[in-house]
Amino acid sequence: MSTRQPCVSVIIPAYNYARFLPLAVQSALQQRGEDFSVEVIVVDDGSTDDTAEVAAGLAGIRYIHQENQGLSAARNTGMLAARGDFLLFLDADDLLAPQVVSTHLAAFARHPEWSVSICLCLQLFEDGSQPNSVWPLYAGHIDVHMCNANVSPVHTYMIRSEAARAVGLFDTSLKACEDQDFWLRCLFAGHVFGVNPDGLVIYRRHGESMTSNVVRQYIHDAAMHFRIGNGLDTAADFPPSGKFAGWLAHATGCLACAAVIGLLTPPLSRKLFLECLRSLEKALSLEASRSSQAGMAAIQQFYASWLLYKRREALAVVPSDLRQDLIRAVDEMHALFPGIQDDDSLLETIEALNKRLIVDPAVMLRTAHRYLRRR
Repeated sequence: MSTRQPCVSVIIPAYNYARFLPLAVQSALQQRGEDFSVEVIVVDDGSTDDTAEVAAGLAGIRYIHQENQGLSAARNTGMLAARGDFLLFLDADDLLAPQVVSTHLAAFARHPEWSVSICLCLQLFEDGSQPNSVWPLYAGHIDVHMCNANVSPVHTYMIRSEAARAVGLFDTSLKACEDQDFWLRCLFAGHVFGVNPDGLVIYRRHGESMTSNVVRQYIHDAAMHFRIGNGLDTAADFPPSGKFAGWLAHATGCLACAAVIGLLTPPLSRKLFLECLRSLEKALSLEASRSSQAGMAAIQQFYASWLLYKRREALAVVPSDLRQDLIRAVDEMHALFPGIQDDDSLLETIEALNKRLIVDPAVMLRTAHRYLRRR
């Protein structure tokens, strides 16, 4: 009796990225294996360049054209058209390293409880403005880390189709962070995320990237923090690793964002400071539920340390009527972690804790070097 081979749908939204599209498609088509199939869906979101002509010359893809509606709508069109058992969203200017799909499938086979697998990401700075680097990936407890910020670019994730459809479509009202919102809704719904350090994708950093619009990005980051707070309020079992850690990570994320946008948009920054204070109050009320398990204890220490460090920046922009409240709340949280010193050694403490939480750097570099040797 034969079993049906799994199919993976790689969905590539494209808007005026004709010059990038062929390499993205090639990197997706080369994923095909002997025991699984790959369909590549290109969704042209009303491009005004020669994307349609370029796509017409690419064999082995499904091409869909729509009027310009934005990135989320293009991904939604691809999701609705996909036939695969798994979905992977690849932006037209990014790449999949060889065999990344097969590493995801192997991870899913080892962990049938997973709904989402997250792999490593190599950032390539095409203008040479920064050295190429591997995006640090947390080794576990993704649910807690996502309470602080997004953990990885969209194409590092591969999701079971049934899980994606149960969660719903990408939010078309968002012009940034739409992927973070989607993964958060997966977590709020109870789906399990796992880490696949054997796989790799390529994030091509260039001036045309959507994330190069820094102000817009921070404003949407702020919106995500409020959605995280709502999820912590309403999803009884989120995060599974523990509410105390979730609220603490969330408070730290709010404080960091508030400090950055304090001079850009003071009213929004004020709302974030208030959300930070609310989150700290929630966390402090759950002090008795703090985890003593080694991995979770390190995560709690990490975010408590990061909170202290970010307070230093935040005090320069926090509204005067909230200043003492912020100092008091952070001090109360610090009192739960007497081993953390608020002195010149704090940044070293944060870096040491972070190294304990991410995938082994030697493993990340080994995975990246396998790709670089093939270039």
